[in-house]
Amino acid sequence: MKKCLIALLTLFMTMGAFADEKVGPSVQFKEGNFFAITSEFNRRLLDNFAEKVLSYKEKELIIYFDTPGGSVIALSRMAQIMESSDITFTCVASFAASAGFMLFQHCNNRYLLADGVLMSHNWAGSFSGEGPRILTMYNTIQSIVDALEATAIKKMSVDKFEYARLINSNLWMTSKLATKYAAIDAVITNLSCSDKIINQRNATIEYTFSGVRFIYKSGCPLIQKTYYKVKGKSDVFIDAGVDLFKAAQKNYKFGNANWIYMGNKNQ
Repeated sequence: MKKCLIALLTLFMTMGAFADEKVGPSVQFKEGNFFAITSEFNRRLLDNFAEKVLSYKEKELIIYFDTPGGSVIALSRMAQIMESSDITFTCVASFAASAGFMLFQHCNNRYLLADGVLMSHNWAGSFSGEGPRILTMYNTIQSIVDALEATAIKKMSVDKFEYARLINSNLWMTSKLATKYAAIDAVITNLSCSDKIINQRNATIEYTFSGVRFIYKSGCPLIQKTYYKVKGKSDVFIDAGVDLFKAAQKNYKFGNANWIYMGNKNQ
């Protein structure tokens, strides 16, 4: 009887935990209706983001996050672009850490995948030079971070001291914890891509020891598989992972086995 009561109590507690998570709408990526942040925050991402937002003609733009973060300066400018726009930004996060978390907090609608993860922490950087110049640079970056964090603090309904305490040892959040801290508006379980963008092959540049070459990815940001185009056949692509594996087998040397694997792994 005691075991039965414990089991029922555990079930009710679990149901209560899930009940706290608001379920968001289904989201589908279609041609032109989204911008994917699947790299670190840098000048290239900033330029692409600015071009997308400033030329966008629709009322709502979906932003997909799968990023470890990056440059505070790029983050700040992207946040300013969002704040000065009349577009409604609906954001979906698979993984949004550091700068990614902070930009995510600037979205009008903040949705996290059921198995998604958010992370916020103190900013980091390295400085060199004369002491007074380092102090001036530090204060400048800190003022930028303070302005960015003000939005997160407001959305999460905590004061700056509580927020500082939470992130001091890195605040990692699954959907339950993100709901608890109001870091999201809802959890979504239905995210998809249209057939058209799944079958797209978009070119990006890959830097190699011998120069550069083009690699291709699906237009769907949920698919990170990479392809090479078959020479002389504009519509034929081969799996880049398989290609690299074959090259590694053909040119195998014990000394370079590790970098071949890492190169493949990072595709």
